[in-house]
Amino acid sequence: MILTIPMQPGTVLANVRYYWIVGGIAQSTLSSGVTQPDNTFPLFVFTVIPPDNADEIIVFDATEPRNWNVGQYKNALAAEGPPPPIVPPPVSVPPFFPPTLRTVTFRSVVDSILRRHQINPQGDRFNYDTLRAVTEHINTRVRTAWNFWEWPQLTMLQHRAFRTVWIDTLQFQRVNSESVPDELYYPADGNYYRVKAAAPADPPVGTLPTNTTYFETFALVDRYILLEQANQTPMGEVIAVFDTDPRVSQYHYAHKIPFHPTEREVTTVCVGTGAMVWVVFRLPYSVFTGVPWVQGKAYIRGDLVYYPPSGECYKALAGTLVSDPPPVSNVTWARVPLPEIFSSYVTAGSYADGLSETDAQEKDPVVLQVRNTKAQIANAEADTYLQQEVDRLVVEGQVYRYGKFSPVEWWRAA
Repeated sequence: MILTIPMQPGTVLANVRYYWIVGGIAQSTLSSGVTQPDNTFPLFVFTVIPPDNADEIIVFDATEPRNWNVGQYKNALAAEGPPPPIVPPPVSVPPFFPPTLRTVTFRSVVDSILRRHQINPQGDRFNYDTLRAVTEHINTRVRTAWNFWEWPQLTMLQHRAFRTVWIDTLQFQRVNSESVPDELYYPADGNYYRVKAAAPADPPVGTLPTNTTYFETFALVDRYILLEQANQTPMGEVIAVFDTDPRVSQYHYAHKIPFHPTEREVTTVCVGTGAMVWVVFRLPYSVFTGVPWVQGKAYIRGDLVYYPPSGECYKALAGTLVSDPPPVSNVTWARVPLPEIFSSYVTAGSYADGLSETDAQEKDPVVLQVRNTKAQIANAEADTYLQQEVDRLVVEGQVYRYGKFSPVEWWRAA
């Protein structure tokens, strides 16, 4: 077990001691397994094996008896639970959005917009150009809403490595798409490995990184995290990076690590020696399409399709089989979510955007004025819906932007 316990300012690592309380009885004093990630900050990491029936761990300064703290062992034990989902099962793909996210179907929003335009989506015929225009308006409004606030429904905290996490179903190569050997993180021993350039061949799928025929360890210098790591949830905007879990670390003493974002990755600076970090990020915003899935057509990674039977849009994760419709497999397809909190805003806003489109054939100034007035009303309606969702979060204590993840006391509103 790893416990993170702060001490009073000025505490020296060499003076830190601890002992366990078991069954109400203090045990012998220990000093092993204690490290200090940053010697300028009195935060100590205890890598320990708790004795059976342990009640608590007491940490103290051997030179100053008044400088002591408890590790809250029972709370840490309860919070520890199963390990974080760093490595998803090899037979599936990690979720592209939280499974608890409440969503509405893409088709339900399209139908609502068409009805506002006095088009019956079930009975009236409308051409593809109309559907494409509606879809473009939906995409514009979804992106606006997505970036409008730090929505807790769309913000995730995950434990991430700086390279692809090894699993026994991934193929690693001597020469990848960037013409360099693949690098990876092996959670079993916490080391980073790369494929040997002089290996006799690409390592067979499932080969352990400890196999010296194909792999070698290397010192991690360039500490970056790809926004789309293999077998991990894709990241949109990165909000913060921490050296430990800011939710459960003792007294929430979690160091915020500076980082530099680029189009494809985030590079951390002054990260210390940890093999992994905790990343707070916003999910990538959803993009939809009206192009239906076609039986027998081959798709490549990133292709978007609309699947009429479910009324949802899906994104191809890899080349798919012709007999593999989107809802059947979460290995080759990911559903594109439309959050329920945005549905009213997107419907009203997309309707307003449709009314605002230029109609070259319409010359009647009265008709144009009526359309403009309707568009203004619908825009105001959309803004009200979005503000209502924000107001609910403000009432609950949330403050924009990223105030809850300030450098140390991230749990307090700024």
